[in-house]
Amino acid sequence: MTSNRCRYEFDPLAWESREGRLGSVDEPWSCQRDAVGDSGWCPFHLPPERYDEFGITARAIRDRLLGELDQSPTGSTGEPTDEPLGLIGARFGDLDLSHGVLDGATNRPIDLRHATIGSLDASYAVVRQPIRLEEATIAGPVDLSDATLTHRVELGRATFEAPVTADDTTFEGRTDWSDCRFGDRVSFRRATFADVATFYAARFEREAVFDNLVCVSEAGFQSATFEDDASFLHASFQERTDFRDATFGRRPDRAGTGTQTEGDATPTAEDCSGTASAGGGADATDGSRVRFTGSTFGRDGLFGRATFAGDALFKKVRFGGTAHFQNAVFDGEASFSGGTFEAGGKFRFSTFCDEASISYADFRDSTYFAGVDFRGYCSFYESSFSEDADFRGVAYDDTARYMDVTFGRRSYFDRASFRDEADFEHVDFGEQVQFVESTFGGEAEFGEVEFGELGRFVGTAFEGEAKFGDADFGERVEIVGAAFEGEFDASGATIRHGRLEGLRPPDERWVVDLRASRFDEGRIVQASGDGVHYDLKRAVLGDVDLVVEGREDTFDRFRIYATEFDGFDFSTYRTELSPEWTIHDGGSSDDDGWTGDDSGENDGDDDDDGPAASAGNRRESEADHAEQDGSERAVGGGASTPRSWLLDVPLLGGIVERRVRSDAAGLEKTYLKAKNGASDVGDNRAASEFFVKEMWFRRQTHLAKALDPGGAGPRRRKSAVRWIMNVFLGVTCGFGEKPQRTLGVAVLLVVVYGGIFALLLPEPPYGTLLGYVVLSIESFTTLVMGGGPTVSDPLVRTVADTEGFFGAFFVGLFVFALTRSIHR
Repeated sequence: MTSNRCRYEFDPLAWESREGRLGSVDEPWSCQRDAVGDSGWCPFHLPPERYDEFGITARAIRDRLLGELDQSPTGSTGEPTDEPLGLIGARFGDLDLSHGVLDGATNRPIDLRHATIGSLDASYAVVRQPIRLEEATIAGPVDLSDATLTHRVELGRATFEAPVTADDTTFEGRTDWSDCRFGDRVSFRRATFADVATFYAARFEREAVFDNLVCVSEAGFQSATFEDDASFLHASFQERTDFRDATFGRRPDRAGTGTQTEGDATPTAEDCSGTASAGGGADATDGSRVRFTGSTFGRDGLFGRATFAGDALFKKVRFGGTAHFQNAVFDGEASFSGGTFEAGGKFRFSTFCDEASISYADFRDSTYFAGVDFRGYCSFYESSFSEDADFRGVAYDDTARYMDVTFGRRSYFDRASFRDEADFEHVDFGEQVQFVESTFGGEAEFGEVEFGELGRFVGTAFEGEAKFGDADFGERVEIVGAAFEGEFDASGATIRHGRLEGLRPPDERWVVDLRASRFDEGRIVQASGDGVHYDLKRAVLGDVDLVVEGREDTFDRFRIYATEFDGFDFSTYRTELSPEWTIHDGGSSDDDGWTGDDSGENDGDDDDDGPAASAGNRRESEADHAEQDGSERAVGGGASTPRSWLLDVPLLGGIVERRVRSDAAGLEKTYLKAKNGASDVGDNRAASEFFVKEMWFRRQTHLAKALDPGGAGPRRRKSAVRWIMNVFLGVTCGFGEKPQRTLGVAVLLVVVYGGIFALLLPEPPYGTLLGYVVLSIESFTTLVMGGGPTVSDPLVRTVADTEGFFGAFFVGLFVFALTRSIHR
């Protein structure tokens, strides 16, 4: 070693002791070049500020570098070797390699570890040598625009103080930027990494731009930190991409502890920029933004435990593999709108502190959001899940919008907590959905939802209104043990097979709205003390078991009004319905504000088989009834109305109903549908009883029209005639259903005519008072049996002929009623 040899030496042990960590140089190294003059340093280790002292220029340094690169080192055998071009600890000023070609005789690496460079311009350069820049420091700008680096580039722990530009750069070999620090703006626009690119634990202190980046092989950004905006617009990651534990944006210290959130910890309420308040919002972020809009991930995209302190925009991103966001924390707005997830997504235990927009997204494989915490508004509007979707244990602090979402297979929302509005309107739940033990703190909107093979709401709590209007509950739905604080509206719903059991109401009077719904088969089971009522107005009721445990008056809990029965088995309730066969006791008014009050109604006199009120609920007076039942009204009240004088006629007032129901037409229709439903299942007994009810309410309809002061005269007269005919048929034969009535009226008619004969004939026929009865019987059967009594008095003869006419009529009526009753 000559005395004019460069004195630079690198002692790894001393460096590691000083820095407190392992270095990139394993063995001591010393420069073997000659020193410049008496400087003691070779041109590469001479401080740049002394260049002028020895007449050295930056260009001369560049030429010297290229010259040494062209030399071919040889080994002991004289063969060329790949011994590195040793420049460890070199000190460069401004190094200009632009438009140059670094192509040595061999593939010897250019070893610039621990070097310091003022600035580096390698734009449009072609570098065909491996480069090592670990622990290097470049104080000025770095320009690699349009450069091509064909071999491995290692820059671990390098420091870049000024902007780095690598737009349109091509890295054909592996590149390692691990633990690099970028103190200023970084741009890799349209850059191409043909081999593995690693940015593990890299730190970007200013804006980082990777727009239109192409990573042909794996890309790793694990534990990287982006303190300012990060943009990956329309980037293409063709293989596995790893952003696990990465941090986007500068996050405040947690609770003033001076420490950041642990990356591998399950997110807590403090993970949103140090605030536990729901919907931390933009005010809690640092204003930075990371953008992956339009990017493509060919394989898995790994963002597990990543932290996004500002807005995170993944709009229209395509993940060819699984998108992993487990335990990620999004402080600002997060958007995955329009994204495509070919292999599904995994977002387990992530925290979204601000608005989360995952609308129009397409998840083509199983997707997992279990344990996610949505602190702000959350939207999955018009997204689709082709396979299973797991939302178990998810917490929604603000509105959750799932409107028009399509689930292809099974979706699970068990133990989910919706603290505000939950909007599932027009959702298609695919094969199966579960909301077991979930809680809805606000309004739950399931209007026009389509369920598949199974929908389960077991132990679910609805603290606001539960709206299932016009929902299609698919093949089977179970709403068991659910608790409600507000309304439960399932009007217009379709239930093919359902279980509504043990619903827990908020108070003593609570209504399940099933108006205009269709319930084909299943069970409705309720404890007697729960106070739950079911409104089945204009519904279609199929083979459904209605069970009110501990009560015999089951139908008091159900509003049957204009309800259609399609396969309903009335025979199961024959004991409960007999003898009145009243099915509208639960509420019958044509009033949409029905409250489920089962206080009972006086629906008419017991005469003529009119509906009897429930035991213990009869009204003692017309005034009491008018006050307690707004569903009925007196027609034509007042001294000047037909009703007033009609009711004053002795005996007639007892026949004419003293009350006309405003819903009589509806109840007539109700019992018509009940009759048809009973006939369809072959229950003739029920059909007969319901027919009587139908006719009785038809009588009230005619009476209302006849006594209506505002009606036209002909219309009122026609209604009066129809009412009289209805009364006559009800009294004489029970509308063809009770032949014993006809027989009783016939006997009464014979006795009455016998009395008339006693008044007209001073001498009793056949010498005895019974002769009047015998004469009446002979007259009654004249047209049927033939013959007849011999009477000379024309008046008596006329009376006898009229009785004969009535006799023939009642015999025919009896035969008709008897035949009909036997058929029933």
